[in-house]
Amino acid sequence: HITKVTHIIRHPDYERSTMKNDIALMRVKHHFNFNRWIRPICMPTKERTGIDDWMFGPQAGTVCSTLGWGAIKERGVGPDSLQVVEVPILPKCKYLNDQRGESICAGEKVGLKDACQGISNI
Repeated sequence: HITKVTHIIRHPDYERSTMKNDIALMRVKHHFNFNRWIRPICMPTKERTGIDDWMFGPQAGTVCSTLGWGAIKERGVGPDSLQVVEVPILPKCKYLNDQRGESICAGEKVGLKDACQGISNI
């Protein structure tokens, strides 16, 4: 059963050139019927993370799940299916634009997995 997206709400401060605030909400016409291929994402809890106030984001070293349809390799095309990868939050973003944009950066320091080029399929 296919459902259509009826509304998309982009972050009001989204900047395409820098990818700052690259997040959106989508409303679908019909609810999803969960099965082995369609599952809800897991949302973090205080008990899982030990963090009381999410306004400050997860602490460095916290392992988080990130998911999306972004490229699965550097300068690659987006995948056909939703991707997920478990990555630790980094203490500081590598690039100045990300630091200025108050981004949350995550990935392995050796570069095997990161939030932009995840490697495992949901």
